[in-house]
Amino acid sequence: MVMRMKGSNGISPCRVCKITGVRGSHGHTHYIPLRRDQVQYAGPPRYDAAQLPLRVHDELMEQARTVQNAPNQATSDRLSKEYGIKGVPILSTISSISFPASFPFDFMHLIWENLIPNLILFWTSSFKALDHTGRGYVINTNDWKEIGARTADSKSTIPSAFGAPIPNIATQQGQMTSEMYSNWTLFVAPVLLCGRFQQPQYYTHFMRLVELLKMCLEYEIDAEMLDQIDVGFQSWVEDYESRLRCLYMSRIHYIQMVDKYAHQRNRAPEYVKRTFFGQLLRIIVLDLPPTPQLELDTRLTVIYAVVQAVKARVKKLSPESNGYYYQQTGAVEVVDLSTVKSVVGRVQDGNKWFIVDRSSISAPQVD
Repeated sequence: MVMRMKGSNGISPCRVCKITGVRGSHGHTHYIPLRRDQVQYAGPPRYDAAQLPLRVHDELMEQARTVQNAPNQATSDRLSKEYGIKGVPILSTISSISFPASFPFDFMHLIWENLIPNLILFWTSSFKALDHTGRGYVINTNDWKEIGARTADSKSTIPSAFGAPIPNIATQQGQMTSEMYSNWTLFVAPVLLCGRFQQPQYYTHFMRLVELLKMCLEYEIDAEMLDQIDVGFQSWVEDYESRLRCLYMSRIHYIQMVDKYAHQRNRAPEYVKRTFFGQLLRIIVLDLPPTPQLELDTRLTVIYAVVQAVKARVKKLSPESNGYYYQQTGAVEVVDLSTVKSVVGRVQDGNKWFIVDRSSISAPQVD
């Protein structure tokens, strides 16, 4: 309000840099990814977290005057959205004040009212209309209920001097204030979330955030700590995005040889090619040195893909065309990377996901 800047959901939401938001596929929310090469009309394909385009006082004031002196309200509104500022701030008349350097970040809204609640939505499979099935960051429903109950129970064992008592975060999240989110994140969650994620790397990632937030709240921050905070958040955000790209963009089509009589123990195996689809979780590279026990005379590099398979089925789309769809995920398996044939897309139709595969595939055969 004092700076007359747009909020965190604007197209130009940052008071410090000129990074722009991109519209999400669900609703009117804008997001600020560093990588945006697959988003239409999103500006540069990628922002460097260490070299963001910073705002400077003179340029910001010139933009504010342009917005304020626009010939009509429609032009003013358009420019205000583009620049992220609503007009000339009255405090700009004070010569000792520099925009944006003289103003701190809105830590309360950015972290306690935005980042932490959104992380909780991810953990509880509730963030937007995304498919959270089988994601390593998901906490199962029973565990989340237990976390909520233990959070509420901690009211009797945490001194009131720490702040307002935290309610059951699983059933009473609507009652959470910024102070409660802060206390829960910094002191309660590190204990209650330990061992709750399907993949422990997400707990490690969360704890990195906790340590950075604690540093931000220190009464004194020296130059060395400031550098640690700067580099730490750069790394945390880049890691966050890399995990989401892996989870939501790396859908693959791969082919394996399978025994068509695998469930008939007394029958001789007969191997056929089968088409599979899944989510690429990670790639494993193994460098094997010369090993007589393995009959390896020279160094060998083996590359595997860790895949969350989906239970694909065939549906007749027309007399001449078949398609794959799935409703459930299958087992996590390790496959030779050479069996991966292409990246695929998917389209949601009700409770089904139809696979969009541009590679040339013969008549569908599924497991």
